[in-house]
Amino acid sequence: MTEAFTLASVIASHYTDAWVQVASYGMASLVGVARLEQNAHWTSDVVAGGILGTVVGKAVVRMNQRIRENDHAGLEFSVVPEVRPGYRGLQASLRF
Repeated sequence: MTEAFTLASVIASHYTDAWVQVASYGMASLVGVARLEQNAHWTSDVVAGGILGTVVGKAVVRMNQRIRENDHAGLEFSVVPEVRPGYRGLQASLRF
């Protein structure tokens, strides 16, 4: 759920056409409907995932815009997920 709405909000943030907004959030909503229909999640899970995904997607777009506008900023911080067999984690880096 969260991933679907994160992607939908990133796509919707880059296009002003109403049909793109409706299509991206509509497809993300269909993921939620499918999860409910398969009894894989409760309604509260789907709503929380949709809200969280939208917030994360919009934050990523906003952060990316700031980085592009302020190209000569002194510090860069990034967090990257690491997924390997038997290992799940995050890698954080700070460039200065």
